[in-house]
Amino acid sequence: MKEEKEKLKQEIKEMKEERENFKLEMMKMKEVIEQEIREKLIKEIRENHFNE
Repeated sequence: MKEEKEKLKQEIKEMKEERENFKLEMMKMKEVIEQEIREKLIKEIRENHFNE
């Protein structure tokens, strides 16, 4: 019984770690996407400015 409880505790701990890692990955992806959007916007603005 105690062994099972420990095993469950360990599984919960691992799941929490996985969730945290997933959150971090999503945050990094969000930053990358935001940076790409910024770069595209800046490029478009420059192109439009030169075309006027």
